[in-house]
Amino acid sequence: AGSGGAGSSGAGGAGAGAGGAGAGTLQLTVRFPGAGTGSISVSPGGQVCSSEPCVVQISRGDEINIEATADRTSALLAFWGACRGTMCRIINAQTDYVVDVGFVRGAGTCSDPLRLGSFSGGFTGQMTGAVSATQGTCGGTGIDRVYAYTAPRTGTLRVDLDVVTFHPVFLYVLDGLACSSQETTCRSSNEMLPMLSVDVPVLAGRTYAIVVDSTYAGTATLGWAMILTAP
Repeated sequence: AGSGGAGSSGAGGAGAGAGGAGAGTLQLTVRFPGAGTGSISVSPGGQVCSSEPCVVQISRGDEINIEATADRTSALLAFWGACRGTMCRIINAQTDYVVDVGFVRGAGTCSDPLRLGSFSGGFTGQMTGAVSATQGTCGGTGIDRVYAYTAPRTGTLRVDLDVVTFHPVFLYVLDGLACSSQETTCRSSNEMLPMLSVDVPVLAGRTYAIVVDSTYAGTATLGWAMILTAP
């Protein structure tokens, strides 16, 4: 499996934070609540942070971009707070802002999956290389990406896979983290712009493996967007 990806969600201007500081100078606070590691770069200015406290002085009216880069053993899951999704852009800054950067830890394999906890929402992923961690009953002999998801309650977990840059694509869920765990569902698509959805019965507190798989092995980067809707 590969490293973390980037996506397509941004942030707005005026209403996203606490009150402004001074006539023209504002404050951007970046926090790192996840178990993974990485760094962010803020422009304009080019300030780089990889840990807390991370407080950046910004100017009223600026367009602020935050670029996140995960370390080798982690991936970017999403931004929260003043930004949502996996891109962070604040247009026409008018107040102080707080941004949470969600790095998750893991290599994306069965033995070391990307640990999502009980996350609910959208994020993006990507992978490259030649290592296949596992294979579903519906296929998938190429590189793959394994996520660990822990159900917050008993019910049905909805997994939507969209904006896939490769085909065929395979999406399956295992009842446990071992590659030999029982498969609960497996779907595939060979469409040019595939979209897949699965509904998975889950038990509160139990951890499941969600796998995105392919038939590819090589140097190209394969990408997708995923939305998890918790029970």
